[in-house]
Amino acid sequence: MRDLRRDLIEPLLKQHKGRFLKLMGDGAVGEFASVVDAVTFAVDLQRAMTARNAPLPEPQHITLRMAFSSDWDGGVALIDKAVAFNVSVVPNVAYYATTKHHFVRGEYSEAIAEFRKTVIPGFWLNDLVSACTYAAWGKLEEAETAAAELLKKRPDFVIEDALVFYRKWQFQNSYLEKMAAGLRQAGLPSRADPAQQARN
Repeated sequence: MRDLRRDLIEPLLKQHKGRFLKLMGDGAVGEFASVVDAVTFAVDLQRAMTARNAPLPEPQHITLRMAFSSDWDGGVALIDKAVAFNVSVVPNVAYYATTKHHFVRGEYSEAIAEFRKTVIPGFWLNDLVSACTYAAWGKLEEAETAAAELLKKRPDFVIEDALVFYRKWQFQNSYLEKMAAGLRQAGLPSRADPAQQARN
């Protein structure tokens, strides 16, 4: 990955007026002068990766996923257009964005419906998203069940862990506050809780 970043990604980033803001192991956050620069970088990088992978056996292929953070409504509209054009080319993780979009707007039944398209069996994030969404919807029994499932998978998980996870992806404070409130309602512990402090 280090060689790939140096030889391919960084030159393309510079060419498209971009720069790295944060490097995170095999992930990164970049910034561009405009949305057009960001999209053309993504297209050119995916084309370059396709050419790079072509002569290699499939187990040696490296694939990259990219997400855009700026105009939320515009981004969700792009996902909707991609789904309408050809649903088979839209990765499941794209529906995390549409799930969050409905959650922020208070459209909880739609959020749950979109989220069901993303579910990866056994993944703790399924339970976290379900817990905060059902709680905000007022369905506390479902929210508490989801929080309990999350704690079975990750017994030491607390609300602050969710905040750290989502801040890594540059989520706005308004979303984080609403999510944290839902997780509290669902019964997920917080480091600020006296009971949790006593356990620690």
